[in-house]
Amino acid sequence: MLPRLHLLTNDDLLADERLLRRAGALMERGGGRLALHLRGPRTPGRRLYELGVAFAGPAAATGAHLLVNDRVDVAMALRGSASGVHLGGRSLPPAEARSLLGDEVLLGRSIHGEGETTGEGLDYLMVGTIYRSESHPGREPAGPARVERLAAARGLPLLAVGGVTPGRVGELRRAGAHGVAVIRGVWDAPDPGRALDDYLARLEPDGREDPPMSSKTDPSTRTMTLVVNGDEREVPHGLTIAGLLEALELVPGTVVVERNREIVPREAHAEVTLAEGDQLELVHFVGGG
Repeated sequence: MLPRLHLLTNDDLLADERLLRRAGALMERGGGRLALHLRGPRTPGRRLYELGVAFAGPAAATGAHLLVNDRVDVAMALRGSASGVHLGGRSLPPAEARSLLGDEVLLGRSIHGEGETTGEGLDYLMVGTIYRSESHPGREPAGPARVERLAAARGLPLLAVGGVTPGRVGELRRAGAHGVAVIRGVWDAPDPGRALDDYLARLEPDGREDPPMSSKTDPSTRTMTLVVNGDEREVPHGLTIAGLLEALELVPGTVVVERNREIVPREAHAEVTLAEGDQLELVHFVGGG
């Protein structure tokens, strides 16, 4: 089954030594509802292969899908660890890619114009640029109407890409999109785990349209109890340390967090998901002269 949420990478993310830990946490959170795209147009093939090998374990353990963008050779070298390949304008034609990869893998392609030919053997299309996007600042956005027209004409599941925020998911689903693809909406969020949950909740068939703007809670209604600086505190289930600091209106760079008697590095705050009964000590430093 084609996941509804596709999380893309870029060359900067692929060069970040924290990526494996960050991606692993998101794959664990999203499971089979998430497809992680190994995408790096300027990243060498060897590096893409090494990352694919590293991602294969977490993907298999969580049920998340791992797709390789553009590089059919890298996907073949991963020997079944990749769920599929996503083709771009400079990639092999879909028919040739399909003949090399076989019928068991997902095969998709990006299109940016309604008159583009797509070829045979595809399982889905990624349609952009729907909204104005930092990834393509010079590209005029087409809007949800492009999704609606292509959904009627192409007969394949469509993924909308380009400036897709959680609040725009509803109108894209109504336009006929099967799902969405994002980069900054998750990776650059203050709490990537909560952002992932928000996208996934809105992508469900009965997904919510517009949660209260003041809400700081996880889409789930379940709660859990933490002990924070000696006091019990009820918080949303699945909250990360970054989410907790945000809810407490604390500036992350000024807080040292000890979880169950172990210091948590600041760069890991967005990846560490808290659990029922966790004991935390938050030490807030105020700068001085």
